[in-house]
Amino acid sequence: MSKFSALFLDEANDSSDKIEEQTLTIEKYRILIVDDEENIRKSLKRVFRQENYEVLTAENGDDALTILREKTCQLMI
Repeated sequence: MSKFSALFLDEANDSSDKIEEQTLTIEKYRILIVDDEENIRKSLKRVFRQENYEVLTAENGDDALTILREKTCQLMI
């Protein structure tokens, strides 16, 4: 095997290792649902959980701010 081939194969192995690492470290996105209607919160929670999101709920703005101080959310509805 030439030096070039060995270099090329090593790079290919490195990139597949990186892809594997990224796949293993993917986290769920966290969604915060804020609504004063309990039925709306429950319905939206059910929909997003089926899509493999971590869903947090709050009844009002104050509760939402308390949650946001403790956890990072990617989306708030």
